[in-house]
Amino acid sequence: MSEDNKPQKNNEERKRDIGKALLRSTCLPVRVDSGQVLLYEIVSVADREVRLLGANDAPLEQVVSTGYDALPDHLKLYKVVAENTVPVKSLSVRQVREIVDKFVVEQHEQRDIAPFAWKDDKRYTLKRITFDITDGPTPAWGQWCSRLTDAAAFKAWVWSIFEPKHVGRQGLWLRGEEGQDGKSSVMRALQTVIGGSASAVLDGSERDNRFVHSNLFDKRLLLYPDCKQPSFVKGQIFRNYTGGDNVSVEFKGMQPFSKAVYARVMIAANYSPTIDDEGADKSRLLIIGVSPTTAEQRKDVTWAAKLKQEMPQFLHQCREEYAKLCPSHYHIESTNPDLHDELLSESTSVSEGRWESLFEKWFELSLDGNMPRHELFDVLRVERINNVDAGAFKRYLKRLGIVELQLRTGTERKKAYKGVVRRDLAEREEMAATTAFVESSMRKSRGGKGQA
Repeated sequence: MSEDNKPQKNNEERKRDIGKALLRSTCLPVRVDSGQVLLYEIVSVADREVRLLGANDAPLEQVVSTGYDALPDHLKLYKVVAENTVPVKSLSVRQVREIVDKFVVEQHEQRDIAPFAWKDDKRYTLKRITFDITDGPTPAWGQWCSRLTDAAAFKAWVWSIFEPKHVGRQGLWLRGEEGQDGKSSVMRALQTVIGGSASAVLDGSERDNRFVHSNLFDKRLLLYPDCKQPSFVKGQIFRNYTGGDNVSVEFKGMQPFSKAVYARVMIAANYSPTIDDEGADKSRLLIIGVSPTTAEQRKDVTWAAKLKQEMPQFLHQCREEYAKLCPSHYHIESTNPDLHDELLSESTSVSEGRWESLFEKWFELSLDGNMPRHELFDVLRVERINNVDAGAFKRYLKRLGIVELQLRTGTERKKAYKGVVRRDLAEREEMAATTAFVESSMRKSRGGKGQA
């Protein structure tokens, strides 16, 4: 059939063809298990590097709202593909989304995006690492490692970020003493390598955000600098991402979908974490102490930049230590187990001391006492104890022999804690009983005088 005799495409068909061409050039649509579509922007065609697009920053919608001239350089392909055809900016946002969905369904696109990839890896990735790992001196990293309680374990943990076979669940807790010791600079250096798209910085507000997993689910490294929550390691975010759990990922305006998540989690703080004296809590943590910098070391304003420059050589050291300390690709062994056990015990005692103080303030043991369950939760609300810590406090009560049971009152059953009473209520009841006794005695005394 000659060109002249070919059936002419209608306006909608031409728009759809334009959309497909644009997507092939600048976007990577990916289907998740639920059948929904996630749209990734191709940031670098040569490096096959992509970025997950949010609800409001898809490049097609950028074309709709701004036209071609305002596009950044890496999206200029829009103009080339759409030239002499129906302008893409005439499409509504709804039509853009329809094109995306139709294209993905037709092409059956379903793939995993690598959180990071080395330069010879051909997969699409959030971050392409372009340098080669090589042996060499690392004076800046040497200064940092000289101040750690276990430099070898730290290096092994760092390599676990980049080791695809690693499936361990140890988070790293860097415990300083007084701040200004370089923890934040080290975190920024690691984030530079892994990239902003494959990492995220936590601030403690995540547990109250229903969309939190949409920001974290595809990350390889989660960083929590200057952590103010000693019980963070007992929370759901830490447990989900170190344990490779399935979570519900929800984007605004989309149906949630289930996704297995896994990330390496690094926390920096100037105090110990609070954990329970249980194997599960202890096995999830590698605690490494960081001693302060000297006055002379603090004068080197180029130290943070040198950390980034020395990364190819430092990762070479990290890979070697990982091979020694984590051959199973699961648990990183401490090279100073006695000291590490001491740090874990200190974390446990911190937690225990906190609950002892809370118990002494509000409660007292009573062989015949039964405290209604709501009285305990009234205290926890007043003290602003979150759900995670509430569970830890109840386990502390159990260690004291205080157990939850159901009491029958008439036809009703109510939960209560046996062997404990609220101190403030007990004192109030004792005061009321004393007052009643005194008043009764006075009435009897007055009555006796009247009779005389």
